[in-house]
Amino acid sequence: KRNTLNFDIYAHHIIADGTSAGIYEPADFYASKVFPNPFSSSAIIEFNSPLLKGAKGDVSFSVYDILGKKAELPFTISKNKITVSRGNLPNGIYIYEIKMNNNAVSKGKLIVAD
Repeated sequence: KRNTLNFDIYAHHIIADGTSAGIYEPADFYASKVFPNPFSSSAIIEFNSPLLKGAKGDVSFSVYDILGKKAELPFTISKNKITVSRGNLPNGIYIYEIKMNNNAVSKGKLIVAD
């Protein structure tokens, strides 16, 4: 639990002598939330990123299964929202990544269920 709002799995870099090396988080990395999650037909991924609210660069969205294989599914990007359709994805847990100019700006998980 990193703060009072987000429960998730986090890692912390510990040096061999047991001291903390801190957590590296790029300054341009933004939290995102998915609703509904789990979903059966479509979901909306919302993020508060000034990079994408009028972005003049390349924005990409990718989804991977838990084995790291890229999954293809229909989506649309508009300002600070991505609408994702299930397409033909089977039930399961998927990881998404939003990139701006080839740099990851947000990541999260999608759960597909009937």
